[in-house]
Amino acid sequence: MSREKDDERKRLILNAIIEDFISTSIPVGSKRIVETWQIKVSPATIRNEMASLEEEELIFSPHTSSGRIPTFKGYRKFVDDFVDFERNKKKIENIFSKKIKEKKIERFRNEIYDIVGLLAEITGEVSFATLPEKRTFYLGVSKILKKPEFISNPEKSSEIVEILEGGEEFINFLESTPMKEGEVKIVIGEENLIPQIKSCSVLFCEYNKYNCSGFLGVLGPMRMKYDFIHASIDFIQNNL
Repeated sequence: MSREKDDERKRLILNAIIEDFISTSIPVGSKRIVETWQIKVSPATIRNEMASLEEEELIFSPHTSSGRIPTFKGYRKFVDDFVDFERNKKKIENIFSKKIKEKKIERFRNEIYDIVGLLAEITGEVSFATLPEKRTFYLGVSKILKKPEFISNPEKSSEIVEILEGGEEFINFLESTPMKEGEVKIVIGEENLIPQIKSCSVLFCEYNKYNCSGFLGVLGPMRMKYDFIHASIDFIQNNL
């Protein structure tokens, strides 16, 4: 029985040395094992067991200090006898799932940026999208500033930019506007709940991908090509 206890103690000490060295890359001494690994024997006993492990060529001292590190034979015994390969499966699965989701969201966010740019280019109006982090991204403001309606009234155009940049009020307006699933919503002039954009029309749809949801669309003067812009947003919604 005593022999079995000695062997088990030696196994625990070898495991402690290798686990500790893997984590720290610092040679492991008997004091470190006592303080960190709570093996309930005296430091002298641990030193004796370390000497025995060294004779078996499982650990060695890289210099004159009392610390030891594993040999390749020690690592082999560790892998064969100690490592629990099932222990981390669920943890790793969760880590990878989280990282994959983050990467998908990052790629999707970049995709939204590209789509907004294309929508502004194709429609000639201000294009926007709301992002998962509850802010508004928009492009094409220079286009709206060149419209006759706004050239003659720069204060009106600056109010529109202010609403887009503010984000929260505009997002609340989008979220509070009733719409059917898959619909491209058209809000014209006085139908807008925000006073600063009552001179405009807003066409937008809702998107949902990788558990990210938001809105994307176009804002411009009431004098716009509704059929063309509606078709553009509808195409993006169906092909996102």
